[in-house]
Amino acid sequence: MLRGNELGGLRVLVVGASSGIGREIALQLVGRGARVAVAARRADRLADLVGATPIACDVRDPLQCERAVARAAADFGGLDAVVYAAAVSRITPVDTADIDEWKAVFETNVFGAALITKFAIPYLTAEGSAGRAVFLSSDSSDVAFPGLSAYSASKAALGRFCQGLSDELPAVSATEVVVGPTAGTDIADGFDPVLFGVWATRWFEEGFVRHGLQQPADVARVVLTLLEEASPPRRTFAVGVSAVAASLEEGRLQAEAKAP
Repeated sequence: MLRGNELGGLRVLVVGASSGIGREIALQLVGRGARVAVAARRADRLADLVGATPIACDVRDPLQCERAVARAAADFGGLDAVVYAAAVSRITPVDTADIDEWKAVFETNVFGAALITKFAIPYLTAEGSAGRAVFLSSDSSDVAFPGLSAYSASKAALGRFCQGLSDELPAVSATEVVVGPTAGTDIADGFDPVLFGVWATRWFEEGFVRHGLQQPADVARVVLTLLEEASPPRRTFAVGVSAVAASLEEGRLQAEAKAP
C-alpha cells in the first residue's frame, strides 16, 4: 500500500520509455524521488535518463520481457508499479493491410503488455508492494480512426485486458489511461507522409479528432496522480482541454504553440 500519497521510494518499471509519453513519465517519477527502471527496444535512447536504470527490452520477445521485469525487481528488491507506455501505430486500411501489419501492431500494443504483466504479477502481489499497473490506451479505442483500424482495435483490446486483469487479480490495481491526441511523440514516425496527409484530413474534417492536442508532460501528470491515489479508477482520461483543431495544419500549429 502507498503511504501518505508519496511517490518517494516507489519502485516503478516504465516500459516504452525511449521517447514521448513514456520518457516523460520516467523523468517526472525520478524528479519525485521514485526508484525507476526504464525499458525499451531502443536502449541507446535510455542512457541519458539520469537517475533511472536502463534495461534493453523488445516487448515482442517473451524472454526479454521476463528478464526486464526480473532485472528491475532485483535492483529494487521488488516492484510497486508497472507503467506500460510502449506502442506501435501503422496506417492499416482494412482493405489493403496484410496480416504482418496487424501482427506488428498487436505484438507491441497488446501481447507485450500481457507478457510484461504476467512476469510482474508475482512482484506486484507480493507483501509490501503497492500493486499498481497502468496501461496507456487511446481515445481511438472508443471511436476507431479511419486508416488506423489495427491501432484502434489493439487499444480497445488493451482496455479489455486491463479490465480482465482487475477482475482476475483484485490485488493488482490496474488502470487504463485513455490518451487523446498528443504532440511530441514518435507514434506517427513510421507513417507514409502522403498517406498520413490523406487520412489525417479525414480525421479532422469528419470529427474523429475530439480533443485538443496536449504534450507528453500533461499525460505524465495524470499517471503520477494515479500512482498517488489510494484507490485509483479502472479507467481514466488524459485528454487536451484546448479547442479542437479543424485541420491537420491547425493541429500542427496548435502543437507548436504548446511545445515547451
